[in-house]
Amino acid sequence: MFNKGIKLSEEEIAESERNIEHLIQKMSYRMAVLYRMKERGRIVLGNLINSEILNFNNKNQKVDKFSMTYTLNITGTFDAKIYLNLEPEAALHITDLLFKQYMDVNPKDWSEQAMKEILNIFSGHLVTFFDEYGYTLDIGVPSDTDHDFIKSKPRRKILFRFKSDNHIIQFIIEID
Repeated sequence: MFNKGIKLSEEEIAESERNIEHLIQKMSYRMAVLYRMKERGRIVLGNLINSEILNFNNKNQKVDKFSMTYTLNITGTFDAKIYLNLEPEAALHITDLLFKQYMDVNPKDWSEQAMKEILNIFSGHLVTFFDEYGYTLDIGVPSDTDHDFIKSKPRRKILFRFKSDNHIIQFIIEID
């Protein structure tokens, strides 16, 4: 489950479960701080793409899966995946903000590069946040995926939603 290939005792599994639950409690308590970490030079998504946070912790709002999804793995103290999910129009908007000067040449390649860059930035800031609690994590390489995070059933799922120029940008963390 956590360290692939190493068989853990029931006691070690229980301790891992307690550690994850403890982290999730801390994250829930500090979620507002996590969203606003740009003030401390952390999650700078807002400054980077002039975005605002949508529906902080509003579990009553329906979440849809948009047509484009990118992912990267996080491994270490625990295993997780982070997904970036958005519509092509939102991807074009972000690409234009990041790489406007290059858009004349092969805009599809620049769009994919922009999505991977946004996912790298967001996940890097999250890993830094986890590091403050003593969790050692490594980030994988972003790629596109058709994963359905709406139907998936990880141990924990955390949603971050941003809005930029009326485009919704979703980040989903699934902790195994």
